[in-house]
Amino acid sequence: MNAHAGARSPSLKSSLKPLWEYIFQGFWIACLMAVGDLFAQHYSGATDIKSIKWMRTVKYASIGMGFIGPTMQYWLNIVHPWLANQQQNYAFANLKEIVNVQLYLAPTLNLGVVFLSNLSKSVRAEDMEQGMREKYISVMESYYKFWPAVHMFSTFVIKPNSKLFFANIMAIWWFTYLSILLDDCFEGSYGSKAQL
Repeated sequence: MNAHAGARSPSLKSSLKPLWEYIFQGFWIACLMAVGDLFAQHYSGATDIKSIKWMRTVKYASIGMGFIGPTMQYWLNIVHPWLANQQQNYAFANLKEIVNVQLYLAPTLNLGVVFLSNLSKSVRAEDMEQGMREKYISVMESYYKFWPAVHMFSTFVIKPNSKLFFANIMAIWWFTYLSILLDDCFEGSYGSKAQL
C-alpha cells in the first residue's frame, strides 16, 4: 500500500504562506531602511524634497526587500521552532539565540549590505575590494557596540507587547547610521560624521 495514499496535498493557501512571510518581511525591512536613509540624508544636509537623493533611498530599500528581509525571515524560520522547544529554560534559550545572531547572522547581513551598497559606487574591482574591507570592519565594530546591548535589553527588560515597537525604532536608528556610514565612506568624509 502506498504510504502517501491517505495524505492530503497541501492547499494553495498553505503553500503560499511561507512565500508571503518572505515578501512581508522584505517589504517591512525595505520600509525601515527607506525611512532610515531619509533620516540620514536629512542629517547630511538634505533640507527639502528636491534635495533628497531618491535613487539612494530606493537602493537601500531594495537591499532590504531583496536581501535583508528574506535572510532574516529564513533565520527566524530556523531559530523560532528551536526556541519554542526550549521553553523549560527560556532565559538560557534567548541568551543562546542572541549569541547565535551575533556570531552567524550579523556578519552575513552586514557583509551583504556593504557588498550591495558598494556595487553601485565602485568601478574597478580593486576599489570595490578596498572599500568593502574598510567599510565592513567599521560596520561590524559599530554593530558590536550597539546591537548586543539592544538585544539583551529588548529580551530581558522590555515588555513583550512593546518589543516590536522597540525593535523597529532601533532598526530605523541603525539603518540611519548605516546609511550615513556607508555613504560617507564613499564621499571621503568617513571620520567626520559617522561616529558611534
